[in-house]
Amino acid sequence: MATDPTRDVLDQIRLLSQEQQHEILREVEKLVSANDAPSVRPRILELKGLGKEIWSTIDVDEYLNRERDSWDG
Repeated sequence: MATDPTRDVLDQIRLLSQEQQHEILREVEKLVSANDAPSVRPRILELKGLGKEIWSTIDVDEYLNRERDSWDG
């Protein structure tokens, strides 16, 4: 007959000291929080160079002039 892994873990935790149980609790909270957290926002420096292949064939001055011309309506 198969045993419930959760029950096994809880039985083992009950054998630990209160301090050890608190440490387990902190670690489980970190684990659950990390899994529930939305994707981490990248640091600005991690974005450096992102999409550079898109701009490699574009003349910057020409692009800026077209954009500025579009502002006039």
